[in-house]
Amino acid sequence: MKKTSELEIDEHDLLNEWKGQAELYRKWAEPLAAAKADADRKKAAMELTEAEVSAKVRENPSAFGLEKPTVDSIRGAVLMSRQYKAALAAHLAAKEEVGKLDVMVSAIEHRKKALENVVSLFSLNYFAEPAAPRRAVGAVEEDARKRVARKTGGGK
Repeated sequence: MKKTSELEIDEHDLLNEWKGQAELYRKWAEPLAAAKADADRKKAAMELTEAEVSAKVRENPSAFGLEKPTVDSIRGAVLMSRQYKAALAAHLAAKEEVGKLDVMVSAIEHRKKALENVVSLFSLNYFAEPAAPRRAVGAVEEDARKRVARKTGGGK
């Protein structure tokens, strides 16, 4: 069976599926950790930019179009600044990447649980060929013996 997705499970090759599960998890968990660190750095940079712009606004409010600087007007000037908008956009893009990788890592954890369930089903012979219950087999055999005996005259 050719797999079309890393999340797909080949139930005919469970040994290799299990062997590859940890590596598949690592393949996606490491970039997730790196993306989280990057998002943290971008958040810190955004907060630093916010503080720097706020200080500039307080130093020279008229350069930002403020007659009387208030907490709210300074905050508004910071949020409207080009530097803060760029830092915010970078932070949000980094958080989006974390979200995408988080979804994949979560899907791989679900894959592991699905793999466990498939193995359990195999161990319970869920995928075995259908078999008649022993009682039914015995009844069919008994019925066949009686028919043969009747036809051969041994049943009277």
